[in-house]
Amino acid sequence: TDKGPEIYRQKLYQLGIEVTIIEKYVEAYEQQQPLDDVIKVAEKVMKSKKGPEAKVKQKVTQSLLQKGYKFETIQLVMNEIDFSQDEETLDHLLQRDLEKVYNKNCRKYDSDKSVIKTIEALMRKGYNYDKIKSKLEESGISNE
Repeated sequence: TDKGPEIYRQKLYQLGIEVTIIEKYVEAYEQQQPLDDVIKVAEKVMKSKKGPEAKVKQKVTQSLLQKGYKFETIQLVMNEIDFSQDEETLDHLLQRDLEKVYNKNCRKYDSDKSVIKTIEALMRKGYNYDKIKSKLEESGISNE
């Protein structure tokens, strides 16, 4: 299963089982579950997440925490996984997000303010400032 030991600890506690017994079985479960299984769960989550590397890492970490894995285990898994994406995919995602955010901001603000707001929004999404600037210039949108 893709559930971590903390989920089982919580469910057993809700059933009214003694804490000492829960600790014993959760510890046994942690030792039985190899790191490879957690890596598979993380890779499965990673396939559904798209965007800049930093945001994908954040989403995978958050998902594993929600599934009940300990933070130490998650850190080990994150060091094992390769999060790199090809430049073409990232460029396409940036272009799509740029158009979407810029069009939304154009309706609310004047041109200079909309460019600034677009840059801020894309940086919050995890895109690199230099890539955003170059995409803006490529698209013919610029605040200079």
